[in-house]
Amino acid sequence: MTRSAQAGRSSAQGASSVPDTAGEPPGPRLFIADGRHTRTLVWTTCAGIAIALAVGQVLGWSEPATGAAVLLGLAAPLLTVIDLREHRLPDLITLPLAAACLLALAVGSLVTGEWSVLLRGGIGAFGLALVFFVLFIFANGAFGFGDVKLGVSMGACLGVHGVFPVVLAVLLGLGLALVVALVLMGLKRARWRTHIALGPYLLIGTLLTLVMWG
Repeated sequence: MTRSAQAGRSSAQGASSVPDTAGEPPGPRLFIADGRHTRTLVWTTCAGIAIALAVGQVLGWSEPATGAAVLLGLAAPLLTVIDLREHRLPDLITLPLAAACLLALAVGSLVTGEWSVLLRGGIGAFGLALVFFVLFIFANGAFGFGDVKLGVSMGACLGVHGVFPVVLAVLLGLGLALVVALVLMGLKRARWRTHIALGPYLLIGTLLTLVMWG
């Protein structure tokens, strides 16, 4: 075989080894329309509605900060499934959720006249996102940028109630993630360097804290 033929063969093999992603739709793979994904979307939506109703009932529907917490509860199951399956929290959900939570706080403050709710929620959103951003830079891959954007919604919901609930929710989430990681390591299904999706545990910590505070 001539050198030119060998080079051509190698070039063809290299090209075929690169996955073709041009035809893949944007956003999470969960949004691809097929039977399995449709069923997952249905049950996560139903679970989100149930969590949202429970959160609203515990916090009280007349409270100005309840709307933001309800929105977070509504999105939590879908974000959890996506993060566990794909190890990412997509902008398609986290960014509208952050905007919706802050808007819900603004509407609640406008209706009740309690503008301190919006102020505390805004400070919480900015503060927690900033902390997560620092962790994203220095935590050696433990925090993803999706967690930073999720921190806006978490901080908006938790900051209304003060600094301690924010700290408690984060500690609960990270503690739960650590327990799960240790269990997986004990079962030989993970190592120290195995990436653990933090989003689900941060969401659980946030919702538990909101319910306890309610």
